[in-house]
Amino acid sequence: MVKHSMVRHILLKYRFLLLLVCTGCILLFIIFMERYLQSPTPKVNLVHLQTTYEMIGKPRTPRIIIEPPCNATFLVWIVTSYAGEPSPRSALRRAYTHEELAVLGVRRVFLLGTLNDDAKRKTHMLQNSLLDEARRFNDILQGDFLDTYRNLTRKHLMGLHWAVNNCKDVKYIVKMDDDIVVNMYGILEKLHLGVVKESSLSGYLMKNMIPVREPANKWWQDN
Repeated sequence: MVKHSMVRHILLKYRFLLLLVCTGCILLFIIFMERYLQSPTPKVNLVHLQTTYEMIGKPRTPRIIIEPPCNATFLVWIVTSYAGEPSPRSALRRAYTHEELAVLGVRRVFLLGTLNDDAKRKTHMLQNSLLDEARRFNDILQGDFLDTYRNLTRKHLMGLHWAVNNCKDVKYIVKMDDDIVVNMYGILEKLHLGVVKESSLSGYLMKNMIPVREPANKWWQDN
């Protein structure tokens, strides 16, 4: 009983000191966690930004494996397509023949990447088959990068780079996927009427969208 009273007396006597020690520990913990969770130092960020700027300012154009000529006089129609699946390309060629598009001043080009060994086994599509398709239809633009979903940006840049450098006289570039069916005559009518102005970007506006942060999602963005 005496010991208990002594301990209690000591705790009461030094409780202010103990409170200060506990408060200091909490503040030190908070400071440590803030420094741990905060972004890198300005010096590191500056180096990162400079590297990012160099990559964006000077994009590395992929090496072209198959490149068709451009005979468009009004519009270039670039179509992203999976190298291992020729059926959608065949359907679009039947919907709008090469000769029909040529009369309209339109050049359609399918944008492809390359297939790895696993994709070749699954799709039964070899590079020689793509070369034969290119010889037959003369509308394949293939870059030296894997044909994957994550490389779609490289496909887009490849197509735009080709159109700008090879189709000097065209006024418009239309980009679509190969699973989209459009009324090309309706598009051309609106363009000729001036509904879409030159030096402008047109498309479907998606409002109130937020970045996808779930890694399992195909549209995941990590920054």
